[in-house]
Amino acid sequence: MMKVIFQDKQWKIGVVVLGMLTAFFFVFFASSESMARLVAFRLNLASLALALHPQASFATEMGNHYFNSERGGVYDLQEAKYYYSKSLEFDPQESLAWYQLSRIDFLNGDFPGALEKANRQIELHGDNPQSIYYLRALIYGYWGKYEEAEADFLKFLEWKPNSWAAHNDLAWVYFQQGKYEEAELIARKGLTANPGNAWLLNILGVSLLNQKELPEARKALAAAAEAAAALTPADWQRAYPGNDPKLAAGALSKMRDTIALNISLAVNK
Repeated sequence: MMKVIFQDKQWKIGVVVLGMLTAFFFVFFASSESMARLVAFRLNLASLALALHPQASFATEMGNHYFNSERGGVYDLQEAKYYYSKSLEFDPQESLAWYQLSRIDFLNGDFPGALEKANRQIELHGDNPQSIYYLRALIYGYWGKYEEAEADFLKFLEWKPNSWAAHNDLAWVYFQQGKYEEAELIARKGLTANPGNAWLLNILGVSLLNQKELPEARKALAAAAEAAAALTPADWQRAYPGNDPKLAAGALSKMRDTIALNISLAVNK
């Protein structure tokens, strides 16, 4: 009887050991990617996760985790930049790393660096993603290279003709050059597809204001103020997905204050 019990225990131990070996094989050989995601996104051990799954696409995914906080990630540009750079160490032609690094340089005000990386993205991947031309237009615009910005905004609008943001930013490029009529026309075109958009109504209002079309300017700015009052910080963050979400409420408040100032200018002229 004792011998039978002992054999039964040996059998049970063997089953446990076999199960452990199977689990070990599954975790470390069959599913390193799944394990890496668990370590990265549940345990917040990003460096360990990348060691478990050292692949360019996974490094880019890690970068996105620190850049696209609206999708459950954590906003940290320094960490995002690190992982996008690691992605390029694994594969210098990884499809989105140059694009994302260009966005980060732009947000940090490094326009030469941003432009270099945007051009590298286009050199390697052409129109993938199409938004690379929108990004490069922003870089040119904030850098004061307005002709180049205009060309890229127009190229982007060929692909996405109803984009309110591209119409708004192209109108801003014209406005910066004192081309108020062109800014007005682009703003109106954007509003055709996006009626009631606060950004477009504001740029339309100030374009009219600078053409001394005061009644129309007041009307557009009043509508802009009403539209902006209905926006939430979440709306702002969706409009600026690369920006720190903690700053959304303050940025929205500043936008409302700017519209109010524009209204006062239109009323007092």
